[in-house]
Amino acid sequence: AVVSPPPVYRRALAPLQRTSATVEEMIASARGRLENLARSAPLSGLHVEVDARTGAPFSELIDAARIGQASLIAVGTRKHHGLEERLLGSTSDRVIRKSPIPVLAAPVELSAEPTCLVAPVDFSSASRWAAEEAIALARRWIARLIFLHVIEPIAQTYLWPLDPGAVEIFPAEPADLGRDWEEFLAPLALDGVRWEHRTLKGDPPTLIHE
Repeated sequence: AVVSPPPVYRRALAPLQRTSATVEEMIASARGRLENLARSAPLSGLHVEVDARTGAPFSELIDAARIGQASLIAVGTRKHHGLEERLLGSTSDRVIRKSPIPVLAAPVELSAEPTCLVAPVDFSSASRWAAEEAIALARRWIARLIFLHVIEPIAQTYLWPLDPGAVEIFPAEPADLGRDWEEFLAPLALDGVRWEHRTLKGDPPTLIHE
């Protein structure tokens, strides 16, 4: 756990929520909660170490992973709103951008046995690394794996007054990406994995979520 006292702007915006606890007391409280979690039933049989420190959450998480020689960072995500999002940003976003090791970001609880994984692909080397991690998870969970590429529109034109709607212009059609898929998939070890690849057109965040 990383204890990060509220920034000055947050204390100014919400003075009634100020806490009188010292940083040392906050660290002790966080450590106690982690120790209780480590002793809980879901973690029985696992070797669990706990740590609590103070600082910038994203940098402390990355530093702790480096010191512990971790091969994966698992972080929860939550949405910031308004001024807090503009000034503070998301810890999980910063960890994802700056971590030298893979990051698993979980906005909700992961089911015990996932049955289908979606691996977004943009045909870059970075997405190939992500695909290899997805393959490993699909094997572990015996889950179906879908590689997904979304073609984004490069422009929108409006036919007003004839048509009030927008017409999206795309740089390519799904049928045009056959060779890209072949080159991307060829180096991947997909033996024994149930997989498929899809190409859609539209807004990537929306289609990936759907």
